[in-house]
Amino acid sequence: MDFEFTDVQRAWREKGSALGREFSEDAAAGDVVMGATRVGIIDPEVDLLAAALAVEALACESPAAGMTLALHTTTLKAQLSQGSLIESLARGEIVGALVLSSEDVPTIEEGRLSGRASWVGPITERGIAVVVARQ
Repeated sequence: MDFEFTDVQRAWREKGSALGREFSEDAAAGDVVMGATRVGIIDPEVDLLAAALAVEALACESPAAGMTLALHTTTLKAQLSQGSLIESLARGEIVGALVLSSEDVPTIEEGRLSGRASWVGPITERGIAVVVARQ
């Protein structure tokens, strides 16, 4: 297969790499998301390959920053929420996170989420986490 990246995809890869050089191995999630917003690699409308290239390039420089951007981008692209929440994610004002599989799975009882989710990341003071519950 003959394959070439688009100009946007190449630009996102370069921006991810340059941003990664700004961070240490244990970069704070809020700093990563704000940095990604600053350099222009957070956009709910971008194609997934461009986003993946930015994440990969960022992770090569700072693994923690790469994981943060991957989780944030996944939350943003999932568009499970509407309106101001998505806009806040896209502006980098809040950090998107996901719950990963574990033995501890929350349940929904009478319309309320309860229980434990042992693998939620990244955790920040201001953010949104996608938590899947068992009914």
